[in-house]
Amino acid sequence: MSWKRCLQILPSFVGIVLLGVTIWVIEREIQQYPPGEIWRSLSSIPTHKVVWAIALTFLNYIVLTGYDQLAVQSIRHPLPYRKTILVSVIGIPISNIIGFSVFSDGAIRYRFYTIWGLSGWEVAQVIAFCHLSFWLGLFAVSGVIFIVEPLTIPSLLHLPFHTVHPLGGFFLSIIATYLLWNSFHHRSLQIKRWTIPQFPLRLCLAQIAIASLDWVLSATVLYVMLPPTSTLSLKK
Repeated sequence: MSWKRCLQILPSFVGIVLLGVTIWVIEREIQQYPPGEIWRSLSSIPTHKVVWAIALTFLNYIVLTGYDQLAVQSIRHPLPYRKTILVSVIGIPISNIIGFSVFSDGAIRYRFYTIWGLSGWEVAQVIAFCHLSFWLGLFAVSGVIFIVEPLTIPSLLHLPFHTVHPLGGFFLSIIATYLLWNSFHHRSLQIKRWTIPQFPLRLCLAQIAIASLDWVLSATVLYVMLPPTSTLSLKK
């Protein structure tokens, strides 16, 4: 079999393997709990909380589609929304379940996007853009929260600061640097063989907004499902 033929069937093979791993992981997690205990736990959740969680999850799925939609715009190879939404709703949930997101959703993105005309290098750029957006959203949300509500850091960590306030400033400085660089630097940055592209400011703002909203909605779903008597604390 030629190498070209191997490369053609490799994405399909990887997709089947990932599907099998996903089913295995879910089955293994479920086996740790008796079916009766699972049903009792689900039945004890108030209906209004379940409705809110489902609604927020659905909204979060819509937001997730923004990652790939912005990514294909960043490489100047726009695709119809119906295509990017398909990749997002399949690839991102699977990567969240089995982990190794660079390989799991990367293989799914490669499979779909190469069929739709993107080169291997363009697919790699899409994957890098999505993961960059994910971390920018984390820095933005964490930075704001750490500044507004600086939690106390447990002394057992032996850090040189007592609250997360400095981390909040550091995270927001990363966001500010990213925006300033893309606003005033009009050429791509070349580091040896690697090229860091420059994006329009509007795209950067949309990138941070989508990723931040993703984090906020995900956290809100978990918050809604918490029991009313749950308390979170950091013990020193």
